Amino acid sequence: MAFDPSALVLSAVAEIRSLVGGERIISAVSGGVDSATATAIAWRAVGNSLHAVFLDTGFMREGEPEEVVSEFRKIGINVEIVRVSDRFYRSLSGISDPEEKRKVFRREFYSVLSSLARERGCKFLLQGTIAPDWIETKGGIKTQHNVLEQIGIDPEREFGFRVLEPLKDLYKDQVRVVAHYLGLDYFARRQPFPGPGLLVRVPGALDLDRLRVLRRATSLVERYLQAYSTQCLASVFSGIKGSAKTPIGDGQILSEGATGVMGDSRAFGAVISLPLEAYRRETVQELSPFMADNGITRVLVKLIEKGEGYAVVIRAVLTEDFMTADVPMIERDVLMDLANKIAEIDGVGSVHYDITPKPPATIEFE
Repeated sequence: MAFDPSALVLSAVAEIRSLVGGERIISAVSGGVDSATATAIAWRAVGNSLHAVFLDTGFMREGEPEEVVSEFRKIGINVEIVRVSDRFYRSLSGISDPEEKRKVFRREFYSVLSSLARERGCKFLLQGTIAPDWIETKGGIKTQHNVLEQIGIDPEREFGFRVLEPLKDLYKDQVRVVAHYLGLDYFARRQPFPGPGLLVRVPGALDLDRLRVLRRATSLVERYLQAYSTQCLASVFSGIKGSAKTPIGDGQILSEGATGVMGDSRAFGAVISLPLEAYRRETVQELSPFMADNGITRVLVKLIEKGEGYAVVIRAVLTEDFMTADVPMIERDVLMDLANKIAEIDGVGSVHYDITPKPPATIEFE
């Protein structure tokens, strides 16, 4: 049976009204299609009893908070920006384990929302949790920041609010259908962005200078590659820490590792970058036994090497449900033009392109 967005919206609106009664709802919007769609549904259900907030955690893209608020205003929904970057930076300082970073982010995220909900008299939290969020969290692949009840956390006891998740059984392609049905074309077209934002694209301990480079590189990647991919992004590693021989040539090992998938479980391993000659669709498949034997979760190809400095990794994927993803083989001249622009950013020493599908890699780096 074809997916019917109108039936989903009618059912979700009725359920929200039934659960909430006359109470107020706080909605955590991020600018992504999931939270925007959930917010628009709740707005239909309760109108001004919905209080939407955008938490500026310090891990946003260039100009993102203001742009998101402006777009929500166009559809009649006011969003309050809450600046909390210093709090998140302090809490995450010195933490390098990717799962611990996600859990600390989740703790701070909900602690802030708990305080805001109390101040504004909100008994319910609305969020755009979708099926891959809780599937990957429960499966141990990676902790999504917006998953609570599905892993045994009682939000009412821990944070003082009940959670509303009208999209929790949908996949990303279905959410986009609902978004277009609701007239949220801007949000449906936006590049997907993780809840922890750029935090999960700076592998290892939080580094504010790498974050600076990443914010600029992300803007360039999205401008150049959006037309070629479902999602495109950048990640910034400290640099190159050594070399390694592979069955198809010598490679370089990046300073930090990255998250991947082995079977149905999460894996964390090394990232290897090969010469540009390895830029072909078969490379990762040919290297699969070598990757498994040597704890490698990702294979890159090197586009540019200037010398010492940060290693910026470009990633682009094609996917419908975000549970699996392929890598587009983008024309080399497009990649090289983008790489040259990124190489102009102060501090960048090399630029690479990630050719690893999901699995064995995840879409994000942590």
